[in-house]
Amino acid sequence: AGLNLCELPLVGDLLQSDDTIVLSYQILVVSDTFTTDELDHINGLLPSTTATLDTSNDVEAGIHLATSIQFGSETVNLALPLTTNTDSETDSETDSETDSETDESLQPVKINDSSSSNGTHWYSIQKTYGPIQFNRIGVDYDSDNNEIWFRFDAGLTFAAFSLSLDGLSLGSPLTEFKPEFDLQGISLEYDASDLEVSGAFLGSTVTDEETGETYDEYSGLATLDLESLNLSIGALGSYTYVQGHPSLFIYAILDYPLGGPSFFFVEGLSAGFGYNRRLTPPSIDQVANFPLIKEAINGGGNLSSVDLGQELESLNTYIYPSIGDLFLAIGVKFNSYKLVDSFALLSASFGNRFELDLLGLSTLVSPPGEEKEPLAEVQMAIKASFVPSEGFLGIEAQLTDQSYILSKKCTLKGGFAFYSWFSGEHEGDFVTTLGGYHSDFDVPSHYPQVPRLGFNWNVDSHLSLKGEAYFALCAHALMAGGYIEATYESGAFKADFKEGADFLLGWKPFHYEADIYIHMSASYTYHFFGTHHITADLSADLNLWGPDFGGKGKVKIWVVTIHITFGDQDAKQAEAIDWDEFNQFLPDEDKRVSIRVDSGVVANSLTTGHLGVINPKEFVLVTDSVIPITEATANKTLATTVNGTSADTSFGIGSMAIATVDSAVHTIQITRDSDNTDEPVESEFQFEPILKAMPTALWGSDLQPDVNADRFIDNALSGYKVSPAKSPSSDQLKFIERDFVQYESTTISDAFDWEDTSDLNTIESSLQSVLDELGLDDIVIDLSEQTSEQLQLVS
Repeated sequence: AGLNLCELPLVGDLLQSDDTIVLSYQILVVSDTFTTDELDHINGLLPSTTATLDTSNDVEAGIHLATSIQFGSETVNLALPLTTNTDSETDSETDSETDSETDESLQPVKINDSSSSNGTHWYSIQKTYGPIQFNRIGVDYDSDNNEIWFRFDAGLTFAAFSLSLDGLSLGSPLTEFKPEFDLQGISLEYDASDLEVSGAFLGSTVTDEETGETYDEYSGLATLDLESLNLSIGALGSYTYVQGHPSLFIYAILDYPLGGPSFFFVEGLSAGFGYNRRLTPPSIDQVANFPLIKEAINGGGNLSSVDLGQELESLNTYIYPSIGDLFLAIGVKFNSYKLVDSFALLSASFGNRFELDLLGLSTLVSPPGEEKEPLAEVQMAIKASFVPSEGFLGIEAQLTDQSYILSKKCTLKGGFAFYSWFSGEHEGDFVTTLGGYHSDFDVPSHYPQVPRLGFNWNVDSHLSLKGEAYFALCAHALMAGGYIEATYESGAFKADFKEGADFLLGWKPFHYEADIYIHMSASYTYHFFGTHHITADLSADLNLWGPDFGGKGKVKIWVVTIHITFGDQDAKQAEAIDWDEFNQFLPDEDKRVSIRVDSGVVANSLTTGHLGVINPKEFVLVTDSVIPITEATANKTLATTVNGTSADTSFGIGSMAIATVDSAVHTIQITRDSDNTDEPVESEFQFEPILKAMPTALWGSDLQPDVNADRFIDNALSGYKVSPAKSPSSDQLKFIERDFVQYESTTISDAFDWEDTSDLNTIESSLQSVLDELGLDDIVIDLSEQTSEQLQLVS
């Protein structure tokens, strides 16, 4: 079989000439050893149209391959010993015999078959054909698919421009002649005067994790440098065609100082666009490694030096095809007072859902400069997300592992997060934390996990210091705490020290609890008729509460333990507040229950208290109460179950020491104004309960705060959806009062200003003379009174 290399992708057009490059190969399946004489005899029996067998060597039993490459009028014959095995690709050039004699036959090559084949054997050919330089040829036999593949190490050169072809290959099944061509990627360089361009583009097969569909994707990196302007522009991009739609993204980076005030001096910009692509922001601990941020901070100038495959694989993790999605991104690189270097990237996603994301990275080095070792380096990653469809707003910040102070051995860590949910499953929930939560707190799965705020300093081989702290505020409590410890060890002597505290606070009634501890110990080990240890330790544990301040403690000195109490021992139980104090937490009385039109509004009303113009077929009213409801009436008792879920109508006011509120009735009245009387019409409407979560900090049953207490009353009854019980028919119209559509005529003097037509004869004469001068005397202008009325203007 023969394969014309003019059909290769990208470079095939460059080979279109009278002297083409043709690759030929011959597959022999031999049952027994044949001598050269026997091969000559077989050749004499073959038809003239059949390729003859090589007779230069004996052929042993097995599968054999003969290959030649014709460069125009020159032929290169190769003896290619192929084996199919699981070894990695063979990069060394095999000592294969090559022959440039144009009249020699193909050299047969034995193929050692096995279960799989992923190794390619390379052979140096060093041939130039036109602008293309063929350095090596590789042969790979795929026994799983019974295919033979020829791979080329080739490139193009045009003056200052060079192009390297990566993964250029062609192949065919052995069972039929069906050639396939492939090009995995290209890399390019252009160097002329003060302009340098470099880039790399890679083709890959990607599998959609949701559908299992595979598709070819082409992605790449490129840089452009203008030495005279000290300007560098980098770009990342990707393109594919999936599910019948094009999908692409591009991200460009400008590394050039644009100026600005000292607190916001712009050093570069970046911008990105994605069509049929979804941008999934990284987790906070991966922001520093996010490709769009990492490359922008590097200025885009090092794109060609990175591992292209690894970079593109990382991009596919965060930016992947998604039909119907698109995103826009814009970033700015800046410094503040030459002390803090920052980059911020704002992205907006549209299509299947709307989302806003802000990613950033800031680095403080003190003192700045490279002359001496900095005393401190603090790098913080920032992430913020707003997803209206999920009712979610989240802000996070976290120190990276590049942060230290005083010494690189004194590493810093810590994270901050604020999450809020305004709709959906967790509606009404929120949390703010710096460094995490109380050690006894069972963190809900939807709360953010952040590392403790702290440091770890291995001063030397003897001394180590460590400290951590945290703070958290959620719907039912506030918690804070931390500790510091030191360890010293030298030879036979060892000493350690640790102190810390954990606080839990509740409000209205204000109440706090704290566990404070301090532990110290020292030991000495000596050897005298055996190994002996001398140990001394001192510890104190305090449990504090208030107000009023009180507590108890335990002090241990070696083997002696002392228990102490102090302050108000009854203050451990929080003191209940009264209604007037609790009432301050609620909205004004006229705002505790609201009503609004949820759907069906055609036009809003400018009149206060008027619902506006309503479409009765879509009309839905919603009532909402900030106080949980125990029962509801609308001229009758209303249901408290919706879609099989029953409302939880049991709640209390824990801060008032009320475990259960006996009654909180929600009353709905609907009347029709008929002959100046209010006619009840609740029976013409249907009522659907609205259930939502309400905070136990207000409506819980326990006076004493507990870090693991329920944060919300799930399925509390908060209101009702009110809609017509019977949808109005299109052939039924309500009578409209005549007074509503009556009107009166009003006379307005001088409402219109008509164009003056008093001097029509002069105008007609003037226009006629102009036409005559133009030689159009056969055209007659008539500005009679009847004609002018048709042309008269009004203002």
